[in-house]
Amino acid sequence: LDEEHMQGSYEEKLTSLKERAILPEDLEKIEQELSIESMHERLKRERTHLFEVTLVAKSGKARRKCIRYMYLYEAVDIVLVTITDIDDVAKAERKKQEQLESALLLAREASHAKGSFLASMSHEIRTPMNAIIGLNSIIKDEIDNREQVLDCSEKLDSASKYLLALLNDILDMSQIESGNMTLAHQTFSSDKFWDNVNILAKAQAD
Repeated sequence: LDEEHMQGSYEEKLTSLKERAILPEDLEKIEQELSIESMHERLKRERTHLFEVTLVAKSGKARRKCIRYMYLYEAVDIVLVTITDIDDVAKAERKKQEQLESALLLAREASHAKGSFLASMSHEIRTPMNAIIGLNSIIKDEIDNREQVLDCSEKLDSASKYLLALLNDILDMSQIESGNMTLAHQTFSSDKFWDNVNILAKAQAD
């Protein structure tokens, strides 16, 4: 802080500080609050003391400052005096608040996306599960019909693989959250696609 790095005695630093005061009441406050006697008396009752004044900055503009002092080494009677720019502190606090609000918004969006994903997966899992249950029921009813049993077995295999793929997707949730999941844009067989849809839905429909 600027006053800490000034060269010379404390009285010279104090004089330089008073010269930067704009308002008479601020000059009086600096003289009273930063006298050696006043600081010693204050620090007998308080661990840290602070007050505000308006000072002229190096740029020539008036800036609101917070002056704070405390014991640095009480045993040898060394007091640390610091000056901070209130406007800069306020800006930093506003920026921190904006960052916190942004992070909170992202967290809410991520939570909503995860909830939507899990709700969708719950629905998706029911479809192959219903197909597996339905096909298994048909096999039990048609146990003597070899052709029917083989057909249902093939469909069970397809439904089981689909279910496994869904479960793997859920386990890969970490990839989605980290942004490493990519969509594949490629051609596919529409006949095979609709066959798989029919396999999953037909048993339950029956």
